[in-house]
Amino acid sequence: MIQCTSKVTEENNEIPLFTLEVDKAELINYDQLVNNKSYILLSTDENAVFSRVDKLVAANNQFYLFDALSTEGILVFDNQGAFLRKIGEFGDGPELLNSISDFQVNESGEVMVHDRGSKSIFIYDSKGALEEVLEVPFLASSFSKTPNGWIFSINVENQNESMGNPKVSVTNDSLELQNSFFKYHPNASNIYFTAGHLSKSQDQISYFRAIDDTVSLFNKQGELLKRFKLDFGSKNLPQEALLDMSKMDKSQHYRYIAQSLTLIGNRLFGFITSTKTDGGILMIDLKSNKLFRQDVDYSDFTFSNLLYPSANLQDEALISYLDPVTFSQDSEPENYPEDVREHLENEGSVLIIHHLKPVQ
Repeated sequence: MIQCTSKVTEENNEIPLFTLEVDKAELINYDQLVNNKSYILLSTDENAVFSRVDKLVAANNQFYLFDALSTEGILVFDNQGAFLRKIGEFGDGPELLNSISDFQVNESGEVMVHDRGSKSIFIYDSKGALEEVLEVPFLASSFSKTPNGWIFSINVENQNESMGNPKVSVTNDSLELQNSFFKYHPNASNIYFTAGHLSKSQDQISYFRAIDDTVSLFNKQGELLKRFKLDFGSKNLPQEALLDMSKMDKSQHYRYIAQSLTLIGNRLFGFITSTKTDGGILMIDLKSNKLFRQDVDYSDFTFSNLLYPSANLQDEALISYLDPVTFSQDSEPENYPEDVREHLENEGSVLIIHHLKPVQ
């Protein structure tokens, strides 16, 4: 393994910022990281219809997902992929959802749903009965529960001017502001990605705002630990595109992170997007501050051996979500078991569980 950190600077109350040069990352292949894989065929029950997965959570031996274009709420499947229930009802009223932006599941099975439309957190028991509705005093997108409060990613258009326009805020259990981090640039709009995303493992929480290429790591109490700057060298996006993605010149060759990152134990996985056909997966070892890369040519690839991060399973496995459209572009469909191929060909969706090797 080689050290990919080129420099360390200090900012945000002497929190270290590690610059990771993506071109110098250690190249890794699938077999170096994965012991074995398994497949979960999600039910095609008429009550479990969705068109895409905006978030997937594996918890309590179940899988939870939501489709932001749907009004079906949170869909719950068992560990074999059978549909169990829906959680949350949409409509007009104080106890009805309007527009889900994020959700979390705790160890007791409670499902906490952030509704952007009503600026509220809806808390449901494990069977889907509504227990409580909490009003959030600012515009947020993603959230995570801490032992003594909450941590939120704040929208760029947040209306609470007294907060100072932060990207991340930490509150107590009563949703009273305790701390804030990282101010938005005065000209920031980034029209396709208005707020960042939070990902949680057993002991840590990561924050990342798409295409900004800076990753922040918090402990589970919401205290900032360290930050990483991903440097794509000559393929870095220009400043005007970082502030407003509509200004990106797609005729140029750029590489960036366009989707949320996924924490799995002490490893952070992300998907590299490119204006060309090259891209791949990156992995940050959070203990050693080293960067690793799995390269992919998207004109000729197989998804079965691609560590595309969708969810964390018990800090031991990475889950990828595979839909029929992506499968139709796979160059090696013979890599999949027969029942998986048939399920995808019949418009079913599949979860691939990549069981990771321990960090050396």
